[in-house]
Amino acid sequence: MSFLVGENIFGGYGGADILHGCTVSVEKGEIAVIVGPNGAGKSTAMKALLGMLTVREGAVRLNGNDITHLSPQDRVSEGMAFVPQTNNVFAGMTVQENL
Repeated sequence: MSFLVGENIFGGYGGADILHGCTVSVEKGEIAVIVGPNGAGKSTAMKALLGMLTVREGAVRLNGNDITHLSPQDRVSEGMAFVPQTNNVFAGMTVQENL
């Protein structure tokens, strides 16, 4: 069983799905990389895993527990974190506050 799994995820912005049956899984201690061109859905998939995007279908599991409907804050309490790329931070906050 994978430690973090986003399985058969459908979701996007507004009424349009960007993710169409996306599945991502990572084992505990594994380092994974998602590579693709702009507009391929990389950031959208990460936002779905982290609860920053509503998953219309599919599930997100962390250590075997279904966290699909947890808020981003609750996922942080479960041990998840998100480190945004450049220009996706709150400029008025410290690095630690952003993390």
